Amino acid sequence: MTELSNSEILERLDPGSNVQEIASGGGCRVFRLSDPTGDGYMTIYDILPGIMLMYNDFHLEQCRSDFITDENLLCIDHCRKGRIECRSSSGHLYYMSDGDFRLDNRMDHRGMIHMPLRHFHGLTIGLHIPTAQRTLTESMPLFSVSLPALAEKYCSRHNLILHDEERTGRIFAELYHLPQSREQDLIRLKIMELLLSLQTLRIDEAAADRPYYPAALAEKVKEIHAFLTEDLSREHTLESLANQFAIPQTSMRRCFEGIYGSPIHRYLKNCRMRRAAELLRSAPDMKIAEIAAEVGYHNPARFSAAFREITGLTPNAYRSTDKEEL
Repeated sequence: MTELSNSEILERLDPGSNVQEIASGGGCRVFRLSDPTGDGYMTIYDILPGIMLMYNDFHLEQCRSDFITDENLLCIDHCRKGRIECRSSSGHLYYMSDGDFRLDNRMDHRGMIHMPLRHFHGLTIGLHIPTAQRTLTESMPLFSVSLPALAEKYCSRHNLILHDEERTGRIFAELYHLPQSREQDLIRLKIMELLLSLQTLRIDEAAADRPYYPAALAEKVKEIHAFLTEDLSREHTLESLANQFAIPQTSMRRCFEGIYGSPIHRYLKNCRMRRAAELLRSAPDMKIAEIAAEVGYHNPARFSAAFREITGLTPNAYRSTDKEEL
């Protein structure tokens, strides 16, 4: 079989019509993923034949993936910050969050992808198994990692989410903070180290305890989220929400925290403070009491205390500083 270049490998993949290449050069290509809710950027570096490193920066709520391939791939996905929704083979949903990673063959990568916090930052190491294995064998004859064996170990266990343990956590962290000089050499070494670590890693020690949610339940909780955040000036009890959306309170609370990463009231409090911070900057003529009412606080003193708890500053102090918005 003729060895493929990384450019040829990328040309064989079909990312879908909402992904466009916007820049290239110097062994690097940048792609933009577009959606009405925002944009995402994927910056792909050539590392070795058959091995690529992609940094993902998404600021959107959701996007459609039309990715199709019949290539023999192994992808290592790592979440540095944010949350991203994954769908199991049975149709249940689960969520990767800070420090989680997974290995995936990209055979089932189509459909809507949801980012509950409207952002996701991480990296993907893409391996075209036939080309990458030949590269590793020829360039490092004593390198004993078998990529097909890694794919069998991790991808045969569907929906497996792992969490940073000491070795893998250090390697991923270093891949985000490499010095400019000899960067490519260091990236190659770190990827080799990661593959060796994954070969010896005990899955039961690194598997993340991520709950799974039926798609129908998750969609109903997303409706509740949209309802709550549409008008932050309104207060709702958990009982009234459960009755309105015909969902058991316990299921609602657990699923909401599983999707959005915090309990409903804490999540809403953070949303309210972010909105208040925006208004403090963008509407200098609005009084503090008016902003407080806009985000559901009819007692300005309670609002000021809540705002200070989140930001470390009073509303007036925040308005008069150059501090970035939350």
